[in-house]
Amino acid sequence: YRLSKATNNRVMISRSMPEAQQDDVITQLASELSEAGKKVLLLDADLRQGTLFKHFDKTGEQGLADNLMNSDHSVVAVNQYLDLVSGSSRPANPSELLMCPAFKELLEWASSQYEVILINVPPVLKATDAAIVGDLCDTSLVVIQAEATSIKDIEAANRRLQQAGVMVNGAVFIKIPE
Repeated sequence: YRLSKATNNRVMISRSMPEAQQDDVITQLASELSEAGKKVLLLDADLRQGTLFKHFDKTGEQGLADNLMNSDHSVVAVNQYLDLVSGSSRPANPSELLMCPAFKELLEWASSQYEVILINVPPVLKATDAAIVGDLCDTSLVVIQAEATSIKDIEAANRRLQQAGVMVNGAVFIKIPE
C-alpha cells in the first residue's frame, strides 16, 4: 500500500542490530512480489556483510561494490521477475561508496527498469549506511525480531534515522521458531 502512495519505488529494509534476521524477510518479500508478477530488483547494499546471493544459490561474484566501482548495471536473474545485485566483495569504504554519484545513478536506472527495488542495508546502530540509503528511498521498513530486538535498540535506531531525515514507514515483526 505504501508503495502506491510513494514518490519512488525504492524500499529500504533495515534493522537496529545484527541479531534480527533481516535477510529472510527481504528475500521472502522479493520472492512473493516476483511471484505476483512484479518486476523486482533486490539490491544488497550491506557492503560489510551482505550475503543475499546465498539465499538464491548464486555465487556473489558481481555485487553492488563492483557495480559502483565500474559504473556497471549488472544484475543476476533469479527468475523471470526477480533480479539480484549481491556480492561477496568487501570494499574498504562502504559508506563513501554509497554516497558516490554512481549509487544514485544506479538507483535512477533501476527505478526506470523495475516496479519495486528492495534495498538491504546493514544494522542502523552499527553503520551510517541506512541513513545514506534511506535518504534516497521513499519507503523504509525496520525488521524487529521477538526476543532479539530490544525496545531501547528500536528507539535508538528510529531516533538515528529521524535525525538523518529518514522516516520509518513501518515495521516487520518476526519470531523465529525454536
